[in-house]
Amino acid sequence: MAAMFNKNENLGGINQAETIVGHSVKIEGEFSAEENIIIEGEVQGNLKTSKNLVIAESAKVKANVSAQNIKVAGTIEGNVVCQDKIEITTSGKVFGDIQTNIIGIETGAIVKGHCLTGTNSDINKKEKKEDKK
Repeated sequence: MAAMFNKNENLGGINQAETIVGHSVKIEGEFSAEENIIIEGEVQGNLKTSKNLVIAESAKVKANVSAQNIKVAGTIEGNVVCQDKIEITTSGKVFGDIQTNIIGIETGAIVKGHCLTGTNSDINKKEKKEDKK
């Protein structure tokens, strides 16, 4: 697997993003896209993309989040579903449950919630078992 996130790149390897939510922007409600998203401002509600998501250091996200790959340098308050890899940097904070295939947590990052990792098929099997209960 090619590394999506490179420590030398500020935006987690994303060179282009269809949507950038700037520092002074605040969004409330359903936010959905099919391309890369960079959040530098505030989002409340639900946030979903089928591609990559970067939560910049200045970002405050109070939402359930879903993406292919995620880099968290800011704050997420909500549950996170990541299809491939999530990286939480030293300044990153996640207050909620995380489901992902691969997780990377740097020293100093904060994670408060349950974390389920493994292949997507393992995650799907676990979810199906819990639905039957």
